[in-house]
Amino acid sequence: MNYRSPDNNKEARSDISAAEKLQVLRNALIAINNIGAFDDKNQIHHQVVEYNKRTLDAALVFFQANPDFTVAHLIAVMQKCLELPKERDYREEGNDPLWHARKGRDISFLLQHFDIIVQSLNCVDEIA
Repeated sequence: MNYRSPDNNKEARSDISAAEKLQVLRNALIAINNIGAFDDKNQIHHQVVEYNKRTLDAALVFFQANPDFTVAHLIAVMQKCLELPKERDYREEGNDPLWHARKGRDISFLLQHFDIIVQSLNCVDEIA
């Protein structure tokens, strides 16, 4: 999925404030949902990622605690989550090694379980 937010040129910058990173993230999420994505039945949906005010509050805290982290890092991991099929058929509960990553469409969940998701997607080097 390709999108373009008005702040696209700021997504890779680590030298902007946490509040500005939050605004850049918010604009990126709006752009992603405005563009939408096709599901497995080839129908377009505009609720690609889920977020709310509490999500944005958590993102601000996340950026304050991780000043070298960029919006581009977060979006790169989120994109990998979005590329995964939503559900897999696992015979036994809890056997899906990508369960957390599949739930990464919810940005609050992504922020809360970021370490687990990055490890399960094997993309630690991309955001280090």
